[in-house]
Amino acid sequence: MRTSKHKKINKPSDEELATLKSLKSNKNIVICKADKGNSIVILDREVYIKKAEDILKGKQFEQLNNDKFYLEREEELNKYIFSLYNNNVIDSKLRHQLKSTCSSISVFYGLPKAHKTGYPLQPIISTRGSYQYQLSKYLAKAIRDARPQAPSYIKDSFEFVKKIKEIVLEKNKAYIKCSFDVESLYTNVPVNEAIEITLDYMYKPRKLLDVPFNRDQMKTLLNLSVTNSSFRFHNKIFKQIDGVAMGNPLAPIIADLWMQKMEEKLNKFRTNRPNVWLRYVDDIFCLFTVSETKIKDFHSRINKWYDNLKFTLELESNNSISFLDVCVTQDEEDKLTTSLYRKPTRTGLYILWDSNQNRRYKLGLIKT
Repeated sequence: MRTSKHKKINKPSDEELATLKSLKSNKNIVICKADKGNSIVILDREVYIKKAEDILKGKQFEQLNNDKFYLEREEELNKYIFSLYNNNVIDSKLRHQLKSTCSSISVFYGLPKAHKTGYPLQPIISTRGSYQYQLSKYLAKAIRDARPQAPSYIKDSFEFVKKIKEIVLEKNKAYIKCSFDVESLYTNVPVNEAIEITLDYMYKPRKLLDVPFNRDQMKTLLNLSVTNSSFRFHNKIFKQIDGVAMGNPLAPIIADLWMQKMEEKLNKFRTNRPNVWLRYVDDIFCLFTVSETKIKDFHSRINKWYDNLKFTLELESNNSISFLDVCVTQDEEDKLTTSLYRKPTRTGLYILWDSNQNRRYKLGLIKT
């Protein structure tokens, strides 16, 4: 696609610039992107801080008195990377790629869930620029390329629609569609157990990873990447004791593999099992041929899988249910059909092609 070198850039008007400047200078509000829906949320600063502090009071976090812990963890990582180099496990190029230089402490912030009552925050710990970021990024790619895919795995909405179209419903059977959502998956993942599960998938019965590390070395690197991560919020320093930080490149893949292990417990269900179970991270689509009462019994049983693992249940309404951005309906011919679903909070905002944004973001919008 060719464009003119002298393409006119769409610039904000003087009135728009004045409004943006006024909003930016207002210290009593917080302007942030919503968790979903591509919308902008303006919150009272004190309300935002209170919501964030309520999250940080959870048992997964601990406030620290100073930032020495961060420096100690960085030194620990660099010493271990250097030991791997000295023992000829890694070469000079990989050593320089993984070691930490000129790093900064991770930052905590929250994205308001505009589609939920009360605008709860989705906690994010941005690790970009932190001591473990490059290591986490390297390990995440290696695990993602080698990981075994569960039958329930769906990559995105397009793959979900494809799998729905492959489902053939049996005649004379009543199907009920429903969805399950895992509450706060990332912060509730038991990180040490999740690391062991990840290692089992990668090293049993044989090594799948294209990395020069054995299992023990890989375990140490994963611990340095995702455990005891420190971060700052509102001039205070915290440490994450358990869970994985959304914002760490390793978090999605570790949480997903842990969920994949939890799903193996479905094989022990002799009755009331779903006919279809498809999962996108913490969102699950199901088809049942049992009554709503038995589905609720199933819901109660999976809520006992793990102490911190809690599912919410949504049953179909008017023969339809929304999942991701897809609406699934059973038609009169007993076939599952799909259509586009938009949340009520969706704004319809997109990047203008003539806006002063990086070209790759605009091309990415076309692809999605």
